Amino acid sequence: MIHDDVTEPSYPELPPALRAAFEALPEDEVRARMEGFVALALQRLRAPAGSPVPPPIPARLIARAFEAPLPEQGQPIEAILADVAEHVMPHGRDKRSPTWFAQLDVPPTDYSVFSGLLIRALAQDPITFSSARSGTFVERQVLGWLTSLAFPDVPQAGGCFTSGGTQSNFQALLILRNEALRRAGADVNALGLVEALSRTGHRGMRVFASEASHPSIFAAVRQLGLGDAGLHRVPTDGQDRLCPIALEAALVEARRQGQLPAVVVLTAGSSGVGAVDPLREGMRLAHQHGALVHVDAAHGSLLLFSQRHRGLLDGLQGADTVTLDPHKVLGLNAQLGGLLVRDARLLTLLGKVSLDYFVTSEVSDLGEVTLDGSRALNSLGAWLLLRHFGRDGYGRLVDHLFALARDFTRRLKKSGCFELFPDTPTMNMLAFRLRPKAASETPEELARENARNDALLSRLMQSRKFAVSCYRHASGHLYLRAVFINPASRPEHMAALADALIQLAREAE
Repeated sequence: MIHDDVTEPSYPELPPALRAAFEALPEDEVRARMEGFVALALQRLRAPAGSPVPPPIPARLIARAFEAPLPEQGQPIEAILADVAEHVMPHGRDKRSPTWFAQLDVPPTDYSVFSGLLIRALAQDPITFSSARSGTFVERQVLGWLTSLAFPDVPQAGGCFTSGGTQSNFQALLILRNEALRRAGADVNALGLVEALSRTGHRGMRVFASEASHPSIFAAVRQLGLGDAGLHRVPTDGQDRLCPIALEAALVEARRQGQLPAVVVLTAGSSGVGAVDPLREGMRLAHQHGALVHVDAAHGSLLLFSQRHRGLLDGLQGADTVTLDPHKVLGLNAQLGGLLVRDARLLTLLGKVSLDYFVTSEVSDLGEVTLDGSRALNSLGAWLLLRHFGRDGYGRLVDHLFALARDFTRRLKKSGCFELFPDTPTMNMLAFRLRPKAASETPEELARENARNDALLSRLMQSRKFAVSCYRHASGHLYLRAVFINPASRPEHMAALADALIQLAREAE
């Protein structure tokens, strides 16, 4: 509490370590302070890469190192770094391993790690131009590059950066909900959702998304106040793609029930098997029934760089909004997602209130069009890597990853040990399970088959040589899933994984 008096205040003595941490120091002293951090980082970055699977230490044992109360007095940084080396680093998985085939994100490059240091040292906050005078233009340039890939020859297109695909999907559905109500004659930011719906004469509003959509879509519909009743989960075909016939029937039924068809969500690169919905047909049906279109291309956006495979995204530029994930596609550390819009005016429907404690300028603030407040200039990492590798470099990477997935598929098919889903992969991943022993699919048989595949996954991971993941399909089937996303993975690494799986499958017969 600040007392209302005019007596001269007494200043407490700051701890020397705290004062030194915030003061500008000579270069040699800064280098000395960095040495411990750099040494630990080098342990992760230098060759050879570690195991893609962390050691099987029980969680309760790991937790014991993190049970101490908040220290009353500061501790030497050397002692803290020693704890990092002993208690933090050994329990991580090394996604740089060429036999990491588990998830959808490209492992961060060393340049991403180095740019992270630069980002923190610059401390530019792109929420406003005054706090990121050069960073504002870095971010705008990267957004311009990405927008030109998704919406070529659409001058009014725009976008913003987010913390990741989940936030991008939420923000997309938020602004499209608001736009759907605006078109129906109501300003939801002024009236609120209940009154806005009432004035449009609708009993509610619906979002349509396939059963294979990312869970963040389903969560966003809840978080936007529409509830599960406001979501129609559209059935998929035999390849996890949205079924257009089922979508059309759902749109017609929503109108019949007095619902406002607000948004159709299409997926370009599902998290389960990399399925790409029929974009053109889905958009045609949405527009025919007055709905807006969001495309979740958090994973599929990597196709934009490939001349050979970008045809899978045919029709993308007809979407109203598109989610992408630069931190997954470009080899960046996490916390850089993206939302692109066909018409930049959509971003103004967010409902943000301007900050009254920043100086206005002739340059519009990026914080006006994103849910974030203060944030780091993470787009600097994307700016650096896009310039360094170029579109051609990333395009060749995509083609390499697709070739690995197809060769892996060929090997598993040839073995006869596995059932693949789908039979031919759309993108750079494949879901597969042991060929079922029983022809019927009673609940008991399904449980037994899932247990067989779970055991196969456990045996593979116990070797700590390979990391794959699993995918539980809407049908209840448990599949193993291999994702070819690591630029360090070569044909011999893929072949070793296939051989290990085939050997384990034959042992399980």
